[in-house]
Amino acid sequence: MQEGVRFRHVTFRYPGSKRAVLQDFDFAIPAGKVVAIVGPNGAGKTTLVKLLCRFYDPESGCIELDGNDIRDLSVEKLRRMITVLFQFPVPYFATAADNIALGDLAATSGVMEIEAAARSAGAHEFIARLPQGYDTLLGKWFANGAELSGGE
Repeated sequence: MQEGVRFRHVTFRYPGSKRAVLQDFDFAIPAGKVVAIVGPNGAGKTTLVKLLCRFYDPESGCIELDGNDIRDLSVEKLRRMITVLFQFPVPYFATAADNIALGDLAATSGVMEIEAAARSAGAHEFIARLPQGYDTLLGKWFANGAELSGGE
């Protein structure tokens, strides 16, 4: 990505609703930047993510990736390019490595790729300190399972 993501004059209302969640909304995320979308309940935070993922299309305006309307991309290709981290992530009751591998089912999930992904996410250090490292089962359902903190 060279330019980033841009919402241009987006208006959106959920099907069957008369109230617009977004009205002539403009928003840009420059390439290479990490953003957090915060605000009160009902402000449209989740709606932005749903629109970006093409669960819905805007009533008017457009959403662009590097200046290209996302409606010109296949939904499958678009969704492979997006990762969303919600406020309360849910780990699967599996190993730390399996939890990372589940992030991209189409990718090769070898030890080196999993560790590289953990390093990129800043997770390698605390995973390495788990009782069995990447092979530690996550969740107290297991006799030797480890519970991660919300931040981990």
